[in-house]
Amino acid sequence: MLFGCWTLLAILAGALLARSEPQDIEILKRRILASMGMKSVPDMQLVNTSETVMKTMMEKYLQRVKRSERELLSFEPRGCKNDSYVRFRPKIDSDSQFMWARLRFPNSSAINISDSVLTWKQNEKHPNLKLTCVDCCNTQLEIMVKESPARSGRPPCSGHCCKRHLKINFKEIGWDWVVQPKEFDAFICMGKCKKADDDFASTHALMQSLMRLQGNKVPYPCCVPSKLRRLDILHYDDKTPPELVVTRKTRMIVKECICS
Repeated sequence: MLFGCWTLLAILAGALLARSEPQDIEILKRRILASMGMKSVPDMQLVNTSETVMKTMMEKYLQRVKRSERELLSFEPRGCKNDSYVRFRPKIDSDSQFMWARLRFPNSSAINISDSVLTWKQNEKHPNLKLTCVDCCNTQLEIMVKESPARSGRPPCSGHCCKRHLKINFKEIGWDWVVQPKEFDAFICMGKCKKADDDFASTHALMQSLMRLQGNKVPYPCCVPSKLRRLDILHYDDKTPPELVVTRKTRMIVKECICS
């Protein structure tokens, strides 16, 4: 089974809290290093980074972070009538900040529809966005969003499968070679997948839940990440002497959870 870096970090955090066997912790650390293209932990005693290099790399890191905060979402029409309207069903995360929206045509031209999307977004009762538009059946809806800072406290769950906080502190892991971020919220998927109206990843998960509810000795589906986003990391590599680099790791922070 292939594990992403988020999964390995989550397991490592759990292993540290549970005081697991030292060899298990070291294996997890080596696997995370390998996922970052490193064979060993940087020897920090050999580091000789000038203030100029540190400043330059920090600026590069901050620029990467700023770009990573933005995400362009794209949606296909869910219904249309060429002479009157087009309908979409966009999904925007609750922790994402709306920036702008446009309707893109096959010839690459586009029209700004930010006001229409913002009005729709403020009315949570209607999942469908219906736009008055002629010859728009082959268009795409593009929405630019920005990740909002993680809110304090525990996200509302009520026992269901959902996203909860999971703070990862690199110093606590023992990795002083990570310069930034010192800590980040990776989030974790927790909760029960016992209700028929839960969000299921597949028909297989639905059938598994059905079998369980009918008394068969099978477990309920598990609450797992369904969508993750990237994280930029400023750190030293394993060269001799170690050099500062910025690594963009995909699938590091949970955005959405699902029953699977």
